[in-house]
Amino acid sequence: LRLGPQGTEEKDPLVGFSLTRVRSGNVPSYSTRNPHDCPLQKNSSNLLVLFLINTKDLRVQVRKYGEQKKLFISPGLLPEVPSEPVTPKVDSGTTAAFDKAKLKPTVSQGDQQGLSGKDKELVLGLGHLNNSYNFSFHVVIGSRAEEGQYNLNFHNCYNSKPGREQPFDITVMIREKNPEGFLSAAEIPLFKLYMVMSAFFLAAGIFWVSVLCKNP
Repeated sequence: LRLGPQGTEEKDPLVGFSLTRVRSGNVPSYSTRNPHDCPLQKNSSNLLVLFLINTKDLRVQVRKYGEQKKLFISPGLLPEVPSEPVTPKVDSGTTAAFDKAKLKPTVSQGDQQGLSGKDKELVLGLGHLNNSYNFSFHVVIGSRAEEGQYNLNFHNCYNSKPGREQPFDITVMIREKNPEGFLSAAEIPLFKLYMVMSAFFLAAGIFWVSVLCKNP
């Protein structure tokens, strides 16, 4: 992530990411959203994870909202596929999910918070070189109830304030791992799919020809 010069008088970070779950049947509405509102400064009763990038203290604060019993977020990239699926150990029982953002390993963990959706506050380390920043994390989903489609959105709230726009250049690398399913069409084994479809059409053709032969 490359950012232009930023002011230091801001109390809350104005740059970051949000991770939200898209429930089936929900159509997001952008017309009702105030363009001057900053999504990083709001909370939610639904599943929401905010990654607040603090370029002054070189850290990324992770805030969780909503019920997340089996959604685990950990610093660094997910290790290569283990022999058996491993669920991270966490005191309060949160789980993990898919893999996000190429950036740097991180380290610290924050204070315990209440049960209003924010289990533990995680703090990720933020790498810095000139005006470029990077960090990495991975998400693991540990229950079927929390599986589904997730959106990872980038927010630059400086651009929501007239006259304070800040240019940025961002590169995100995402690695999907889902051993028992397919997260995208590109992962479907096409050879098996084609064979099954060919067999189906062959059977349908034979059936149709047999029907025609019986009814001259």
